[in-house]
Amino acid sequence: MKILILIRHAKSSWKDPQLTDRDRPLNKRGRRNAVEMANRHSCQDLDPDLVVSSPARRAIDTATIMQQANALAKKPVAISQELYTFDFKRLLPWLRHLDNGLKTVAIFGHNPAITDLVNYLAATVVGKVPTCGIAVLELGVDHWADLEAGCARLRHFDYPKRPK
Repeated sequence: MKILILIRHAKSSWKDPQLTDRDRPLNKRGRRNAVEMANRHSCQDLDPDLVVSSPARRAIDTATIMQQANALAKKPVAISQELYTFDFKRLLPWLRHLDNGLKTVAIFGHNPAITDLVNYLAATVVGKVPTCGIAVLELGVDHWADLEAGCARLRHFDYPKRPK
C-alpha cells in the first residue's frame, strides 16, 4: 500500500500586482496557517519518503514552514516543474512514474488540481481543498503506475478553518 499526502499551498499575497503568479509569497494568514497545519498534521505520524513542491514561491514557502515545524521529519523538499499545474490530469503521469520503492509521498501544489486529484483517486467529493488543506490518501496499489480512479481511501482531511 502507498500513501499520498496532498497539500495545497497556504494563502498567498496579491499585494504586489507586478509579481508573476509563480513569485507570489504567502501572506500573514498563510504563514500562520502553515504553522498551525504543520502542528496538527504532525500528530498523523506520517514520515514521507519524498517531499516535492511546485516551483511556485507560495508552495515552496508552505513546504519549508511545515518542514521547519517538524511535520515532514526534516526531509529535503525537492522541486518539480510538473507540479506547477492546475490540472490533475497533468499530475497523474508524474505520480505514475514515481519509484516503487517510495511508500509515502507528500506533494505541495495548487487548486483545482489538488481537489480534483483527491476526488478522482478516492472517488469521493471533498468539495474544495482550501488553502493549506491536507488530504492523506491510502492507495490500494502496490505500484505508482497503477493509480486509477477510485483506487484510494481518504484517510485524513484537514484544513485551517475546519470546525473542531
